[in-house]
Amino acid sequence: MRIGSIVTKIRLKESGNIFREEWHVPDDSLSGTLIEIEVDDCDGYDVTKSVTIRWSDGSIETSEIQGEDDIGAWEIADATPKLYANIYLHDRAYGGPEEGGWWYDTYTPAINDWDTDPPLHGHFKSEEEAENAIVALQAWCDSENKLRRNPSSVLSDGHFVVRLESWPSEPEPKHKPYYC
Repeated sequence: MRIGSIVTKIRLKESGNIFREEWHVPDDSLSGTLIEIEVDDCDGYDVTKSVTIRWSDGSIETSEIQGEDDIGAWEIADATPKLYANIYLHDRAYGGPEEGGWWYDTYTPAINDWDTDPPLHGHFKSEEEAENAIVALQAWCDSENKLRRNPSSVLSDGHFVVRLESWPSEPEPKHKPYYC
């Protein structure tokens, strides 16, 4: 999520006192716009601690992001339309020599890194058009990746992956993680 995201509250489905690993959006849930995010750094990755939302009724609320062990708690879900079919180059990077050496996954926006042009990608006018593009892009990625070494190989040039997202492609992680 990022500032400007459209969000709503979700809750675990429950049956009596038994909670299942399914989330649902209540029929009467408000949507809102994310106006502030408090982020903490964990091993070089951004971790959201709290979000401030302006709900559609005009009220402003700051919510802590609950931990995974907080069963039955409300969570904030990104409801921003996913209009971008983005292509990334997935690879691995050397993190450092600690504990015999460690590696981390990287996702770099793929811009002209291909031998044959991919199907239409980028921004679409509707989620349906973007979802249809993902199917064609996935088939193209599978074909292109047959000739590329696996990201776990030191000789890898990366593998193409596609993602349906709400924003233009961005590198991940944003900063090099550090060893703890």
